[in-house]
Amino acid sequence: FVAPSSPEKKVPPPEPPVDYNDQQHSKENAPPVPMSNGAPFPSVSQDVSKTQDAAKHRPVKDSDVGVGIRKHPHRQTVTKKTRTYTIDGMQVTSTTMHVLGAKEDMQMRKQQLQDLRRLQREEARQKQKLQLEGATLVEQQERRFQQEKA
Repeated sequence: FVAPSSPEKKVPPPEPPVDYNDQQHSKENAPPVPMSNGAPFPSVSQDVSKTQDAAKHRPVKDSDVGVGIRKHPHRQTVTKKTRTYTIDGMQVTSTTMHVLGAKEDMQMRKQQLQDLRRLQREEARQKQKLQLEGATLVEQQERRFQQEKA
């Protein structure tokens, strides 16, 4: 337990740890290199021209439309979580970043899909059980009314 020197002064929380040796993300976070062809956004104009050229040369198939395929299977997914909590009256923020490769991403999606299906099955069972209970209650009420009439 470390007590601050004066109770009036509050020290801001420490910055989250940064991995300076991470070579993989250093290129992604670097500022774009300006090109001298006069375009305000050269990377956008290049991407647009590439997609237009690809669209011209690509044969159109009816089966391709609406298919949920990852456009870039080699691209990694980054999950970033920022947690804020209080320790000894000080607010502390920590950020964790996890990079998922295509394989891990697929495994995570499979697990989520399995969990979703399991929940749907449980809900269907509960719904069926409630419907059965409701039907038996209606039948019991009908029998009581029949007995009261007789």
